[in-house]
Amino acid sequence: MTFALDDDVYAHYPHRQVEHGLGELEILPKFLHKGSFVRRVLELSVEAHGGLSPDMVLVIGDDVVDEKMFTAAFGHVAAQAAKPPPSRGCVVGGGA
Repeated sequence: MTFALDDDVYAHYPHRQVEHGLGELEILPKFLHKGSFVRRVLELSVEAHGGLSPDMVLVIGDDVVDEKMFTAAFGHVAAQAAKPPPSRGCVVGGGA
């Protein structure tokens, strides 16, 4: 399935980002995406647990629109102390 947007949509909403996936179209504010959500959830978790990171981070996605989510989760894990928590990524299906 292919999505096409009229140039007027982009002109009226210049502060939006458009991401095309397999069978989906995401139109979001430029600052908000799955990665920013995951990053914030992990930050709140660390704050709530006295600076300790989760024991494990698991992210699952099935499309290219999930890449920012993976990047945020793995970035959080990489930024941790010398012994970061285990992390796993899972791509479901053949879309990614």
